[in-house]
Amino acid sequence: MREFLRAAGTERAGRLVALTFDDGYENFLYDAVPILERYGFSATVFVVGGMMGAENSWDERPRMKLLGKEGVREAAKRGMEVGAHGMSHVKLAGLPPARLEEEVGESRRVLGEVLDEPVEGFCYPYGSLDRDATRAARQAGYYYACACWTRTESSIYDLPRPPVWEMDGSLMLAAKLKLFPKYFEVAGSSTQNAVEELGGLAYGGAKYITRALSKR
Repeated sequence: MREFLRAAGTERAGRLVALTFDDGYENFLYDAVPILERYGFSATVFVVGGMMGAENSWDERPRMKLLGKEGVREAAKRGMEVGAHGMSHVKLAGLPPARLEEEVGESRRVLGEVLDEPVEGFCYPYGSLDRDATRAARQAGYYYACACWTRTESSIYDLPRPPVWEMDGSLMLAAKLKLFPKYFEVAGSSTQNAVEELGGLAYGGAKYITRALSKR
């Protein structure tokens, strides 16, 4: 994301695509990074600052290991950008100010200490945000923040991203890339919130089905 945004307005911009990986799973380092390196790509991984080395307790199943501090450092050394994804992977929309500040600001501080460099990017867990959340990201000192299906101010602090799931094939990916920009032209805030909620449910179901099939 960092490289993509810095190239905005230049000749390079039209040839770039931003790849992001949410949650900071351990398999990002061992499975995704080698493939990215093979093809000369970099990516941004958004890490849950208060859960490094733990498991994704926010999901019922499957439980997966998250990157520890050494894994986060190694990902950065291998050319990946590390961004923050809150402290505990909770939905940020509607949080009290003190809790919101902790989730957004503290995750930047913690990861900055691990990496020994400022963390520039933030990603809203579940894509859940409101105006207070985008304000918190700005005040915490982030350069940008990523959303998904919901935007509140259409700025660099609620950048939209089309989600790519395990069950997506090449045709589905092509359709998402083509139609996603048009979505914000026709969807109001209430529609965006509803789609965000439905998308989360669909993703959870798709993830469970994919894991179950892979064990057969």
